[in-house]
Amino acid sequence: QFPAYTGCGSGVGLDLEWEQKPGVPLRARLALIPVAQGWIRFALQANTNSWERQRQPFGVVLTSFSAVDSR
Repeated sequence: QFPAYTGCGSGVGLDLEWEQKPGVPLRARLALIPVAQGWIRFALQANTNSWERQRQPFGVVLTSFSAVDSR
């Protein structure tokens, strides 16, 4: 568990790893960001071979995201 940041605030992040089937490991990163209307969930899932290449673009999406209260 770690802090996850977006352009509109911060929340919690989680990294998970499991085997989809024997010998096929997968990883996921979840970011849960509280907003006025509830929660926004961001998710990245990739195999372990491409994980490092995918983490940076996922971080860019998070930090560039901004929510506006539509009330």
